[in-house]
Amino acid sequence: MKSKVVLYRLICLLLVIVLTGSATVFATGSGNSGSLSDILSGMDVLAASDFDSEAADTPLTGTSFLDDWSVILAGSGTAVIKSETGGNYVQFDKYSALELKDIYFGPNEAYAVSYQGKFGEKKHNYLFVRGTQVLKRNGTVMNWYEADGSGAGSGVGGSGIYFRVYDNDKIQVSVKKYDSSISRHVDTSAVLIDAYAEGKGTLVSTYHTYTCYDNGKGTVQFYIDGELKASVEYGNITTYPDDAYETSQQDDNNPNPDPIHAQYYKDAVVYDAGGTSKLTVTNALIAVNGRVAFGHRNVTAACYKDITVYSDTLKIPMRNAQKYGAGNLSKLTGNESKKRCFPSIDTFVYFRNTGGMAATIGNIDLSEYDRVAITWWDASYGNPRTLAAGTVNFALTSTGTLDTTADPRVEQAGVNKLTYWSLPESKTITAKEDFRSAETIILPLDTSYSGNVYLAYMGNHTGIAVSQITFYKKAAQSSTLRFTAASLSLENDISINFKTSSSIIDNVFDNVYARFNMHGKEYIVEGRPSGDKYVFTFDHIAPHYMNDAVTATLFGTQNGVEYASAPIEYSIASYCYGMIDGAYANNSPEFKTMLVDLLNYGAACQTYTNYHTDNLVNSDLTPAQANCGTATDPVLSSVYGIGNTIADPDVEWTAVGLILRNSVVMRVKFTAASTEGLVIKAQKGNVITEYTADDFAEGDNCYTLYFEEFDASEMSEAITFTAYVGAQQVSNVLTYSVESYAYETINNSSDANLVALLKALMKYGYAAQNYVDSLQ
Repeated sequence: MKSKVVLYRLICLLLVIVLTGSATVFATGSGNSGSLSDILSGMDVLAASDFDSEAADTPLTGTSFLDDWSVILAGSGTAVIKSETGGNYVQFDKYSALELKDIYFGPNEAYAVSYQGKFGEKKHNYLFVRGTQVLKRNGTVMNWYEADGSGAGSGVGGSGIYFRVYDNDKIQVSVKKYDSSISRHVDTSAVLIDAYAEGKGTLVSTYHTYTCYDNGKGTVQFYIDGELKASVEYGNITTYPDDAYETSQQDDNNPNPDPIHAQYYKDAVVYDAGGTSKLTVTNALIAVNGRVAFGHRNVTAACYKDITVYSDTLKIPMRNAQKYGAGNLSKLTGNESKKRCFPSIDTFVYFRNTGGMAATIGNIDLSEYDRVAITWWDASYGNPRTLAAGTVNFALTSTGTLDTTADPRVEQAGVNKLTYWSLPESKTITAKEDFRSAETIILPLDTSYSGNVYLAYMGNHTGIAVSQITFYKKAAQSSTLRFTAASLSLENDISINFKTSSSIIDNVFDNVYARFNMHGKEYIVEGRPSGDKYVFTFDHIAPHYMNDAVTATLFGTQNGVEYASAPIEYSIASYCYGMIDGAYANNSPEFKTMLVDLLNYGAACQTYTNYHTDNLVNSDLTPAQANCGTATDPVLSSVYGIGNTIADPDVEWTAVGLILRNSVVMRVKFTAASTEGLVIKAQKGNVITEYTADDFAEGDNCYTLYFEEFDASEMSEAITFTAYVGAQQVSNVLTYSVESYAYETINNSSDANLVALLKALMKYGYAAQNYVDSLQ
């Protein structure tokens, strides 16, 4: 991986703007003391079944239990409702599985499953969390009750963490793991943990209440009758090369479906109740987006009652969706002609015309929630295709009646538009995606509305499927937790540094982090100390996004309760306009020139990418402000060249250029017979950055290196690239700069928008250099 031999970074923008004014306020919530009862009382119930309303001797497969759970019986497996004093229960015999229908739990989502269980023998009664079924090379789905194919008798198939009663005194905690040396690449590491002192337990043939709680942040806890018995810590996301979970099944339109590899946490440590480490796994199959399931393999009398699933989010699968408004909105339950392309999804709504439709979500008190997630994908058949910006438009509304001719961004008469999202820009997406790889957008909710909520689709594209709506609860509000200032870092891209005073954090809050949201995407960022402040940097801002707001919220834990600041909205444009006028009108001329040139660069990027050209980021500049910008085009030159020639170099440079779409990145292509031991040194002044094989992207007959270690003020700096194996030079020396690319392209390109973009970029670069020089 790349490493800095000499570290030198220039943060160009030194002035900060103080963040004041009104902001959206979170409602005060209640935390928990950490006990299991407090944890469960603070969560929503997603599914609850006590079986008391069902007739005795009724097969489970004919009951309302199937509203929330999928029941799988294999071979001689049975599941029957039975009655006893105190209520009904369901008894499983032989081979069977239960899977919580439609619901996946992702990272940062807490959930719990609790049940009363009585097991007639000590084996094969499994509760899975963070699991998925896994489709292997031989094309057979490994179900929750299956042997895993290792030949070692080590457990059941699938993935995840599972718990089971082992005997009267012990439980078994197991972690599924990847092993390429065995037939199906899935194995199990297991450990027995003492739940009671020897001879003191009664886990076999006696009802106990078992609860598994996953905090969504790396810890799973397992309780018996409310007492902690074991825990698992997990982390480090990865994929495995042979885990080809094919998310679209073969059909006439897609004879060779591409596999999508599921993401897993690879590291796990199992602890007993006292915190002693009992098992460590470094190749775990713990699903990042996983399900809750039960598996039974050749059991006798595995009995359950009062199965309840809790969540800190309100997850609403689309199984009860109904149509409102014009058009064709389908509730697809059991429709195999569509489901065959979405094997893991039982129900979803399918928007099939030009919009103006809505699906009922339910009667919800939105004052309890601060954001909502909508999971959707292009459900049409055929090859990957490009959706234009604004083609997909979603809104939560208070009515199902919509005017299809109205601009969806504009409020409609009689419609309380609770939140709105539009596809921000064109994107190419692949049809037939699985739930876990679908697009999930997360939108802020700032409303006290309570009543019927509808999901409205107002696009002009057919074949959009929505499978789940998730509402996230508000954190408790802190009146002291807040951002106090913001500044920009102007490097090869543009970042906003949100700052808070150390006095607010130190000795007051633990586990402090910032949550940023932009274009429906969330980012979690930890702070770094800087003087008397902590800095939280948001660096996902492409130049054409300068007008777009990022929502920032600060979180911290105090006495076991997580608190949130009031969220604020901020943008590059907000900063620039604030710094060239108003309270900061006396900033230096060099500083103002740099900011105006930055806005002009952003506008040129919008034009070049055709992104919201009806609202250019520099359009609000007054004539006086616009005159602060650089008027004349800079005189450019090129330093491009290949020198210091050696005979028969093993590495040859084939191309060099820039990537301009998101940030300014230098792209260097080269050929090499082998990358083993190869190091490329990129030198800028006294700064040397080393790149090894892990940093090279492999393409058609060449490798690519991406260099981005420069600031806005360094676009004229010459960068040299030299390849080595050990101390031996194995390439000629390539010299290049951002200005070299601009010089060649401006003089040779017929693309007027690209030429204008490069001129604006270089004006901004020179203005940044002038501002830095003025500080010397």
